[in-house]
Amino acid sequence: MNRLRASFVLVLLFLTVSLPGADWPTYRRDRLRRAVTPEKLQLPLKQVWAFKSRQSKHAPVPTRDPTRAGFPECSKYNLPIISAGDSVYFTSSVEGRVVSLDAATAKKNWEYFSGAGIYRTPMFWEGKLYFGSEDGWAYCLEAKTGKLIWKFQAAPATRQFLSYGKMISVWPVRTDVLVDKGEAYFSAGVFPHEGTYVYTLDANTGKLKWRNDTQSEDSGQSNLAPGGHLMVTRDQIWVPKDFRGYSNMPYGAPTSFRRSDGFFTHWPDPNDPEAPKIDSNSPWTRIFWPLFGVERDGVRYAGSTAWETKNEHQSRKGVWSAETPGRWTDYDSGVGTRMKAGYGYPVIFRYDPDHAAVVMAGDVLFHTAFDSDPKKGVGSGIYARNYKDGKLLWSFDVPERANQLVVANGRLFVGTRSGTIYAFSAQGGGPGEIVEKVEEKPAGVDGAMAAAADVIVRESGIKDGYGLVLDCMDGQLPLELARRTNLEICAVFDDEAAMMKARRMYAQAGLNVRRIASWLRPAGEKLPYPSFFADLIVSEATVSGGALPKDTEDWSRMLKPIRGIAMLGGAHERRTLEDWAGVTAQKGWKVVTSGGEWALRLRPPLENGGGWTQMHGDAGNTSCSQDLVLKAPLGVLWYGTPTIKVPGKHTSLIKNGILVVPEPNSLQGCDQYTGRHLWKLDAANIGANLGVSDTHVYAHYGKVLLQINLLTGKHEKSFLTPFGKDVTWGWFAVAQDEKTVYGAAANGLFATEMESGKGNIRWQLGGPNAKEDQRVSGTMAMSDGLIFALGGKVSEEMRANAISQMRVYFQTQSPELLKEFEGQVKERDIQQLTAVDAKTGKILYRTGVDISNCGGKWMRSVGFGGKRHYNPYVFLDVYARNGIFVIGSASRADKGWGVWNGGGYKVRALTAYDGKTGDLLWYKFTNHRTRPVIVGDTIHAEPWAFDLRTGKKKTRIHPITGQDADWAWCRFDKQCGV
Repeated sequence: MNRLRASFVLVLLFLTVSLPGADWPTYRRDRLRRAVTPEKLQLPLKQVWAFKSRQSKHAPVPTRDPTRAGFPECSKYNLPIISAGDSVYFTSSVEGRVVSLDAATAKKNWEYFSGAGIYRTPMFWEGKLYFGSEDGWAYCLEAKTGKLIWKFQAAPATRQFLSYGKMISVWPVRTDVLVDKGEAYFSAGVFPHEGTYVYTLDANTGKLKWRNDTQSEDSGQSNLAPGGHLMVTRDQIWVPKDFRGYSNMPYGAPTSFRRSDGFFTHWPDPNDPEAPKIDSNSPWTRIFWPLFGVERDGVRYAGSTAWETKNEHQSRKGVWSAETPGRWTDYDSGVGTRMKAGYGYPVIFRYDPDHAAVVMAGDVLFHTAFDSDPKKGVGSGIYARNYKDGKLLWSFDVPERANQLVVANGRLFVGTRSGTIYAFSAQGGGPGEIVEKVEEKPAGVDGAMAAAADVIVRESGIKDGYGLVLDCMDGQLPLELARRTNLEICAVFDDEAAMMKARRMYAQAGLNVRRIASWLRPAGEKLPYPSFFADLIVSEATVSGGALPKDTEDWSRMLKPIRGIAMLGGAHERRTLEDWAGVTAQKGWKVVTSGGEWALRLRPPLENGGGWTQMHGDAGNTSCSQDLVLKAPLGVLWYGTPTIKVPGKHTSLIKNGILVVPEPNSLQGCDQYTGRHLWKLDAANIGANLGVSDTHVYAHYGKVLLQINLLTGKHEKSFLTPFGKDVTWGWFAVAQDEKTVYGAAANGLFATEMESGKGNIRWQLGGPNAKEDQRVSGTMAMSDGLIFALGGKVSEEMRANAISQMRVYFQTQSPELLKEFEGQVKERDIQQLTAVDAKTGKILYRTGVDISNCGGKWMRSVGFGGKRHYNPYVFLDVYARNGIFVIGSASRADKGWGVWNGGGYKVRALTAYDGKTGDLLWYKFTNHRTRPVIVGDTIHAEPWAFDLRTGKKKTRIHPITGQDADWAWCRFDKQCGV
């Protein structure tokens, strides 16, 4: 271990292990998370062993400053640890296991495997070990043997989705299972709208005592999204939030419940003597103090510094401070700390739920400190100090970021974010470094599925993405596929004993949960996986001649459109496969011969699947994908990646199963159905103006328009405008047959052909040197073969025509509206509308249109008065759909509908024109909130809906009264954003 160096400061030679050994049975040792133990360690300490887990070889080297280590990446490779008696226990989110090690030798006593990652430290209580898993279950094992005592399904159903690329339950147990006085407490779920829960069970039997299943329905900031370690006081249970931890109360975290019955309590109970200390100068940044370092006798110890706790939220009166040159002491990541780089950058939370890097053992304060500059090092120092004056007693360096300290039974245990655990004692002299092996040929592998895996990979061509293996017998086919590809594989078993044996086999190969997630299918139950996720679907049983899969509708819904392949057979006659394929009634099946006969199907695109091809849905700015497949009820399919460092100025685009995600200086291509990263193209300012077709992304970049392969991200061609190399592209739209790109630049409009790859001009209008009556410019929309441009000089004739049409229209409306209009005639905001035939480039008409109150000049007094004095920006936008051109005021969303209360929406209007003639169809004060959405022949202007052709407000039957009422829908208390 020549990479490690130790230093000892000679002090107080009478320090000995004077007390009996004390356990460290849970996170920060007790239910109040005090991180204090009476245990006294004799200094100096010597390294006994270093246990390098299988997952440590996959842990990335940190590149980010430790002060900005974001959740959940920073804690992914943690091995959360506790110690009781002569054992150390840890869990693994990467491999979905809990492990018992001999505390003296790091020899593995036993390990237990779940169906998904296991986050948070386990809990030791009365000879039993408790933990929760992302498979949706809470577990209780016999601590000595690892034998299962009971397990409890916290998930209300067996539905699964992808979380940061891993298949887990929609209701994972991401808190610890904390036991006190015979009761086990934990929480489950991710998204409040999917349902989140708090449970109390009998710790001995696993029987339910109570469940809170209502707090997820809270529409404010107190909804439950659990993740982290619970804190249990005499009367309350405190549940941290998934990515905020205990930070920023009451705006988002944590959530508290009455311990006796699960009733939501929100604030600390004043009658609870153990109620947590929560205070601050600002309601925006209330601090949850119990998890900040260690508190003792009115002093808070934050590792390399200490201050008095009295009025610490106002000013911190120092007690002592110590230097750790080149290093930073992290004492609050276990709480969750809000970080923001600046305006326009996303807020991140430095939250490591397993962080416990400051602890007190007897009169000695132990803490770690990270190397500050990752370019110089990513290691840590481990320090022991006199708690009264901060004097250094002992120190030791390790090459990883050490984020967990446990002192128990004469030893100091150190966990790192790289999957390594260190043990120290006064005696030292242990086995040194223990490297957990990955077996090339785990027990149970006989190669029976190797040939079949070769054929499947060769014939399907699928090596990346997600695989689904049905009808697993001994589980060798998933293993062989994982060895030959980069697939994340879901393996379905019907026999529990076979599945548990396979999990052990996968673990020996370093693949359990990390690459292969197994699930036991109860008889008759549907598969739990999300639709469209699988790039490859195969069956292990059919390879050996077993029955071909039944319930085709169930498993085939998971096959990915466009690129997903199902391949079944290997030991069946061709006729058998042909007959079976015919019974499925699915298009695309064929039988191929390759080491046997196989039925193979490439799933076609979803019929009427729609897409999002421009900034606002399509070239008509309708904000509608025209998707006819998606139906309620809706649920989350995946979340997590792709991560976006800085949001771009453009919305993401979707076409043919590819999600294009813009950032200011890059584009990412991802799988629409799983979020899997496909490609990235780096280029300054590339993400500002985008469009997508069936096969390519088009991006405005400098003076040119780039053509980028949608599937690979490769730049293929560049196109200039017809007005010269110095003229920059403006608005553009791509024909979905990819034969034409339409563009605007320098007061001109043009169409460029794409078939030849040369970008020859089909037609052009106007341009930088054109006369005024030939120019075309303004705000653009395109639909039904027409290009509309709102802008340009208005002649007297155009103005008179617009006023005349408005007068005629208002004569059909109320006398009050007509009178108001007549009093404003001279002030009305009239703009030029130009319509161009997209096929020929012929100008169909130029006419005047009245945009007053429709994003143009306000003719009425404008009211605002938003929540927290937030006034949304209101602007003009145009829309085209079904031969109708709409002009309207649009705005960013206000906070909490504050503008509504002040009547500020009442001045907003929409107006519609016949696209073919330019004639006015209707003008209406719509009292709407934000950007309208056009779906079919309806324009939805929140909260109302109007007929696109007539402007008539739509109605519906009131669900309570049964009477005809205005169609209305609103997102109550919607906050920032569009």
